[in-house]
Amino acid sequence: MKLTQMDEAYWIERRAEAEREFPGSSFGMRPDLTAEVVDRFEDALHAGSEEAIQMCLTENPYLVQYAIRESGHHGTWVYPKQMIRPKAATGEPGLIPDFLAVTRSSLGDHWWVVELKRFDTQFADAQGGGMSPSGHKAVSQAAGYLSHFREYIDAIRSHARIPRLTQPAGALILIGDSRAESAAQRTVRSNFVRTSANIDVASYRRIVVNARVDVGFTPNSRPFSLEPT
Repeated sequence: MKLTQMDEAYWIERRAEAEREFPGSSFGMRPDLTAEVVDRFEDALHAGSEEAIQMCLTENPYLVQYAIRESGHHGTWVYPKQMIRPKAATGEPGLIPDFLAVTRSSLGDHWWVVELKRFDTQFADAQGGGMSPSGHKAVSQAAGYLSHFREYIDAIRSHARIPRLTQPAGALILIGDSRAESAAQRTVRSNFVRTSANIDVASYRRIVVNARVDVGFTPNSRPFSLEPT
C-alpha cells in the first residue's frame, strides 16, 4: 500500500483541489488553524460588531465547522453574503444570508445557512422569559432563507452560479456568549433547539471551546473555561 506523504506540497495541492470544487468560496482546512487564529477570532468577538466576526470567519472558514454539529472535519467552504433573492421591483428587500457554508463528511457534502448576531447579545431576553429581539429576528431570517431554498432552489443555484448547491441541511444561528447566559436564558435557547426541526442556535463559545481543544493557547489568549455552548 502506497503511503501519502502529508508534507507542504501535499497540502498545497489539497487546497488547490478544494478551491476548484466550489469556485468563488473561501476554503479552510485543519492545517490553517492555529492558536493565534483563535486569538484573533476572540478579538473579533469582543470588537462589538457583526462585521468584525464576519470578516474573521471569512478569512478563517475552518472555524465555522466547529459550530456545526455534524461537520465531518474534512474542510469547510463558505460563501459570505451570497444573495439568494434579489431586491424585488416592489421594493421588497432581497435575501442575503451571512454565509452559505459547505461541510463534508463520509456521507457527502452538506450545505448550511449561517446567520450571525453579536457576541454581546443573547438569544433569550434578559429575564429568560422568551426570545430577545435579536433572537426573534435571527429565527425569522433563518426560516425565511430555508423557505426560499425549498421553493426556489433551481433559481438560487442559477443566480448564484453554484452548480453543486443543494438544499441546506439546516440553518445555524450564531449569537451571544453561553458563559454570560443565565440558566433561564440557556433554557429558552435549548428549548427552541429541541423543538426546531432544522434551525440550530449556538453561542460563539462553541467555536472557541472546540477550537481551543484542537490548538491550545498562546501567552496572549483570553481566560478559558469549559462552558455549555
